[in-house]
Amino acid sequence: MDIRIPKIKDWEQTGGDMTPGAHGGIIARADGNAIEITEIQPVRAYVGDGEAVEVGFPFWSKEGWYDADDLNPNCKDVRDALSFIGMDLATLEKEYTPEQRAMVIAEALLQSGAGADEGPAGWSEDVVPGPVKWWASDKPAGAEFLSDEDDEFRDLLVENILENARISDYQMESGQVFIDEEDKKVVPKVEEALEEAGWDFETIHDEDGYYVVYAPEE
Repeated sequence: MDIRIPKIKDWEQTGGDMTPGAHGGIIARADGNAIEITEIQPVRAYVGDGEAVEVGFPFWSKEGWYDADDLNPNCKDVRDALSFIGMDLATLEKEYTPEQRAMVIAEALLQSGAGADEGPAGWSEDVVPGPVKWWASDKPAGAEFLSDEDDEFRDLLVENILENARISDYQMESGQVFIDEEDKKVVPKVEEALEEAGWDFETIHDEDGYYVVYAPEE
């Protein structure tokens, strides 16, 4: 079976979901001799909100680097990896081009763990190596393409902080906590809880109530 490593100069999404920040995605680049490939793994998608709070950040990643020898269909690791993703050799040969076969095998190896290593973990800027041609983006974008998951994860962490402090009478909004004027006694409690947890914040008061706008300390 002919396997040919393509030339993909810049990072592009090759697998996963249209919303990789929430459901995961695979990105890769290749120079005709080897494929460099990374799986971005949203923590919440793998373990749920409760355990994700204990992890403390939104993304894991897994990395692999595969050359022609690694992609040989006669190799046991390759056959096991294809079986892992439910792909048989007959289908691979019949329905895919030589370049596509190389990418399918590389993704299968990565997902099965063969030749794969644990990659960076943290926030989107930690796991996205640079501009990526994402499936759902008209032009290459970097970590900002996954920033919605960053924001939602920060909200989750703050909500957990306030729950542990037994604080109620507030509303969670993206990037901020809102407290009605009539519940203003809650404001110093929210500020104290965030300060103890190491978060920067700014409290804004207007005619609607109090907005505690937060961000983790740099």
